[in-house]
Amino acid sequence: MADNSDDAEWRPARVPQDLRVVVQAGLALALALLEASDGVSMDLLVGLERAATDCARTDIPIETVLHALHDSVAAAIRRQQAGTQGRPIDTAAVVELLGVLTTAVARSYVLELCRTECDGT
Repeated sequence: MADNSDDAEWRPARVPQDLRVVVQAGLALALALLEASDGVSMDLLVGLERAATDCARTDIPIETVLHALHDSVAAAIRRQQAGTQGRPIDTAAVVELLGVLTTAVARSYVLELCRTECDGT
């Protein structure tokens, strides 16, 4: 993907390990959700929320996390489309998936903010 000045603003100089964990957890969850494996999906959702909480604790902006997740999903779609034997993309499933990922990350950030504010730490 070409780098443009708008996208460059959100990118940290180096990708923190916490952010890598969020992206990996998000993509694993995406695959599980698309394959409709509910038990695995819940475990992966918990893992994504933990990784997002770690990002919140280390002051990685939520915009950075969400942008990384969305870029990863977009890259996965591009890879799938480039394959000659790939199935057509279900856009409704992609929108639902991004909603689940975004909600999980946002919930983790809000809960961490509330914990920090309530604890005074």
